[in-house]
Amino acid sequence: MINMHDFLETNDRNKLYLIHFLEADMNHYFPIDSLMKNLGISRFKVENLIEELNVELAELKLNKLEIINIHFVTATNINEETIIRLRRSYVRKSYYFCLFEELLYRKTSLAEFAEKFFISESKAYDVKKKLSSMLKPLSISIKNGQIQGDEEKIRLLYFDVYYFFFNGCKDIFKVRIDEIKEHEEIISNLKGSIPLSQEEKIYIFMRIINKRIKNENYVEISSTDFNSENDTLQAYQKYIPMKDKDIKIQETLYFSRFLYAENFIPIEDTDIGKANIRLVNKIGTDFSEKIVRELLQESNAINDSEILPQLMANINRINFRWIYFQYSTNTFITDNQWKYFEEVYPEYFEFVISFIEKAAFIKSESAKKTLFYDYLFAIITIVPISYLSRSINICIDFSRGKTYTDYISNNILQFQSMDINISTKPDDKTDLYISDYNSEFVSCNQIIWKEPPTNKDWKNFGNTLVFIRREKQREKAK
Repeated sequence: MINMHDFLETNDRNKLYLIHFLEADMNHYFPIDSLMKNLGISRFKVENLIEELNVELAELKLNKLEIINIHFVTATNINEETIIRLRRSYVRKSYYFCLFEELLYRKTSLAEFAEKFFISESKAYDVKKKLSSMLKPLSISIKNGQIQGDEEKIRLLYFDVYYFFFNGCKDIFKVRIDEIKEHEEIISNLKGSIPLSQEEKIYIFMRIINKRIKNENYVEISSTDFNSENDTLQAYQKYIPMKDKDIKIQETLYFSRFLYAENFIPIEDTDIGKANIRLVNKIGTDFSEKIVRELLQESNAINDSEILPQLMANINRINFRWIYFQYSTNTFITDNQWKYFEEVYPEYFEFVISFIEKAAFIKSESAKKTLFYDYLFAIITIVPISYLSRSINICIDFSRGKTYTDYISNNILQFQSMDINISTKPDDKTDLYISDYNSEFVSCNQIIWKEPPTNKDWKNFGNTLVFIRREKQREKAK
């Protein structure tokens, strides 16, 4: 998988990395020495990057970065939106991306590219050379003014780049009114209400296909007898500008695979191919046997006739997407997010980690991390945590009376992901007693809140829940 930031000019890429470091460490003083080490550049260059960033941040009406005591950099309002806006502006002015985009729209010689973007032909040659080196690991090349290679890989790469940089943007492509209507009709035929973010995903994918077909670049899929009664696919086939029946069938099949991979249509409305079925089923069988053996065997879930089939249908779809439509992601990367799931869902976390480490079909660590979250969310959504471990039973009992006790209870229910049961009277199953006084009549963990809980109190409460959950996990493992 290509590093999307390689499409940026070196200076802009370093500025973006610098902002990433500051955003992850918001409201703290970030050592300049650490920036020098992480970026592999001198102090002088770091200071120049900061000066350039401050000009760009001013244009976004954001506070500038400050160097404190010559050793630290600090920022007060840098967030993910800042990073996205900077990234979009950087990629739009990158010659690597400009050439990449030109090759999507038309056959382009280096002389034509140089003239259009007011650069020398030698500079254009350097741009092509760098872009070619980026594409080489995917067996994609630039020859005779065209981008060449496996058509499915080329389309997925373009989708990956546009979705990474421009998801949520207006006017990404130059489109006609009839093309907008085409997109709206296809979306309207999908069942259920489609979220805006998912509409955007389909739109970008369709536009990439449209540009490639217009330049007479088609997918080649061995199955030519595909036929679907799905309304969305029927609508899509109408807009394929080809009279050749075989090409129409293959292009519709290709689009149907994308819709299945993204969970817009069921597997019955597509044909993922025999080779893919064998691989998906092999991975799915390994997953199924492992989850039954290690998680579900001693739980109520194993007796639920719907849980395992529903879970495996999701896992098979996830596996197909990662085999066939693997693309970049910007989410769920930080160590804090990783730690949260480890603490709140320890059983699921450990199971998925052990499976992912042996997943030979995913090579890079970042891809494995993304697949980890796909698996984890599928399990959390389908298999209730209560099936795997005893609930945390909390008794809430304040001397101020029922109204205040109810207020605290409602706030505590925000931690429902920890599978909490609340009562107002302790018994031998109570794991945690919360009150405004210490009671010698209970033998479980106690938390005393004399005043309405502060942020520090809530943090301590969360840590206590994590401790209790770990103790329950240890008891179960004995």
